[in-house]
Amino acid sequence: MGLKVLHVAQSSEYGLGRYLADLLHDQAAAGWHVAMAGDPASALRGMVDVPWLPWSASRDPGPSVAGEVRALRGLIHSVDPDVVHLHSSKAGLAGRLALRRSRPTIFQPHAWSFFAVHGMKRQAALLWERMGARWADVVVCGSEGERAAGERAGIRHRVWRVVPNAVDTDRFAPGDRDAARSALGLGSAAGGGPLVVCAGRLAVGQKGQDLLLAAWPAVADAVPGVRLVLVGDGPDRARLEDLAAGMAVSFAGSSDDMPSWFRAADLAVQP
Repeated sequence: MGLKVLHVAQSSEYGLGRYLADLLHDQAAAGWHVAMAGDPASALRGMVDVPWLPWSASRDPGPSVAGEVRALRGLIHSVDPDVVHLHSSKAGLAGRLALRRSRPTIFQPHAWSFFAVHGMKRQAALLWERMGARWADVVVCGSEGERAAGERAGIRHRVWRVVPNAVDTDRFAPGDRDAARSALGLGSAAGGGPLVVCAGRLAVGQKGQDLLLAAWPAVADAVPGVRLVLVGDGPDRARLEDLAAGMAVSFAGSSDDMPSWFRAADLAVQP
């Protein structure tokens, strides 16, 4: 009999959605009994063939947390999983409060919550992550840098695991750059300067595209004809468009064809 796993995420869009789609598919294919608790309107729901348990939660902590914890506790009881895997900050908050290590618990931050906030909110997020670490059996980080950032912030845990994000090497195999640029309406590689593609959710607190734009004039001075395309969408798009005004920078929005963008680029950046 396969392992029974419940995954929980407040939001499963953008990069996290892609990550979860691959993870859920892989675990189900291995014979595990996998279920997902999350937003009933998530696009991920139509991408995976696993039981979906509707769990609605706000992005930020606040008065709604108590109700979200109660609802999640009920879902966990109904599934009775062997392991609960909590993804990102809000599920990590509600899930650890609901479980308090009453059953094996994995927490995966997918970028620490305190990266995206400032002032008192940052202090509160830091305090919670330091306290909440005791209610996870394992903390999984996507890179050694993420793990080290947690430790520098005072998060102490007995068991850290660094598991880099998997890459489908067939889907992202190198290809014809001119064909990719033509398909994306960018013109040929021979007809213009170097193309830099930055792919990621437009959220400066977590992804830092504002830092890239601050450095871009120096890059443009040093590399004649260089172009930058930001691929993705998110809450800070308008702010980033303002920062990019007057520069050789364009915004492509969300894309389902990331392999073409990476093939088209002379340099690809994924924050």
